[in-house]
Amino acid sequence: MTTRFVIYSETNGVFLGDFLGMGFWSKLDPVGQDSAIAFDTSEQALELLRRQPELVDARVVPVETNGSDGRWVTNVECVTAGLPFWDPDARPESFRTTLADAYVARTRLNERDGAK
Repeated sequence: MTTRFVIYSETNGVFLGDFLGMGFWSKLDPVGQDSAIAFDTSEQALELLRRQPELVDARVVPVETNGSDGRWVTNVECVTAGLPFWDPDARPESFRTTLADAYVARTRLNERDGAK
């Protein structure tokens, strides 16, 4: 077993990684990710947090892993470390709300305009 470190925020969930400067979090939109980016040291994770001052509720959490590459820790390993499980394929609540709102708005416009 090896100890790696992940970033966790009560608001955003587990930090899953980033692409082109956009961060992905387990509670916002896990984009199919069933693993989280892992840091070799807590200092490396803290350095990322220092560059993201808006993450006021984020903290570094140690996670035990059997992973061979050390870059990722699994969802199950995060749960074992006390972090909440996430569904990799979940859509954020705001996305579902937006689709529902769009449907209701379109229906009302159609009714107003007499469309069927």
